[in-house]
Amino acid sequence: MSEVGSRMSEDGERTDVAIGAGRTSDIRHPTADFRLPTSVFRTATVTAHAIQRFQERVRRLSDEDARAAILACLANTRKASLTADGQALVVRTKEPYALRIVIDNHGGSALPQVTTVMPGDKGNAPSDKRKRVRDRVKRLVGFAAAEGFVPLQVTAHLAAGYAASDDWSPALDGILAYWIMRERSGDDFAVQCSDPANMVPIEGLPLMREVWQEQTWWLAASPLAETVARYYRYYHRRFDDEAAAHYLPEGFGRVLTAAGPYKSSRLRHVVRVAPAVVWHCIGNAAEIERLLKRCRHIGRGYSSGLGVVTKWEVTPAGAEWPATAHAACFRRPLPADYAERYGIAGMRLPWGLRPPGRLGRVDCVMPPAAPAEPAEAQNG
Repeated sequence: MSEVGSRMSEDGERTDVAIGAGRTSDIRHPTADFRLPTSVFRTATVTAHAIQRFQERVRRLSDEDARAAILACLANTRKASLTADGQALVVRTKEPYALRIVIDNHGGSALPQVTTVMPGDKGNAPSDKRKRVRDRVKRLVGFAAAEGFVPLQVTAHLAAGYAASDDWSPALDGILAYWIMRERSGDDFAVQCSDPANMVPIEGLPLMREVWQEQTWWLAASPLAETVARYYRYYHRRFDDEAAAHYLPEGFGRVLTAAGPYKSSRLRHVVRVAPAVVWHCIGNAAEIERLLKRCRHIGRGYSSGLGVVTKWEVTPAGAEWPATAHAACFRRPLPADYAERYGIAGMRLPWGLRPPGRLGRVDCVMPPAAPAEPAEAQNG
């Protein structure tokens, strides 16, 4: 750590303060003066809670490195103020991290304690968020290369249209997870899929993983398709009256079809006519291609001839890797707080971050549908 630090005074002038020396620096409050010995920048007690908050919200470091980083931030203090009760000091720093550090002195100890560390309010301008996105993409691509993953473009060539219930389906990680389950379950696949107890996150996908706080997901973008036509196909569900006797509990004379599980319904899915569907991802090309060779259709309505795949292509991004990696990282449903940090905007929906999608839905920001689609046709 440098022996000389600097801070910004209230009038905007930069003044040098000796770090570790016996001098003091004046930190003024609208209603009180607070004199903080600059020696605490090296000797302040950093609580375990403060270290944990720093590790969870800013960077994952060892306890020793986290403490050193927190003290380094104190040495670069830019702004500080007393809390209303005058018992704690809130320090705002910019280097080496933008933080809000709470220094508490309720215990009356000789040296104040750093009790809480929170992300700072610096770096939230649009230009800062764009830089943060670029840096994150490069960092993830570097991590991926060490594990044998590269930015890829996966293309499903279709015989006709495909059907999906929303603009973010079918998801590539869901398709890969399905075929991994088929391989692992063998002949018991149908039985295991119907048992809710077996609905657990699928591990071991040949894709790079992103980690944010307690959430993890796979780096695969939502599908893109050059749709030439779009229409609705309706299907109906009606209760079989002839089989009513088999569903009636003892003591009941009729089956309720106006509501509940046996209600008759008219449902629809959206059919998109497109020559191909494209996903961007960061993963292992050979393993992805091996799994997709068994996949003959995508989306819904395959029994009606929808979503038939004539050929799969898995190609490295090559010179276009920055755009491909960016799409894989950010053009997919993302947790709301993660999206806010990186300046990603969109509608918010509860969504499953990883397959199976019905397990553990979280509040997500959804990417916009692209490219633009033609007008819808109301077909039955």
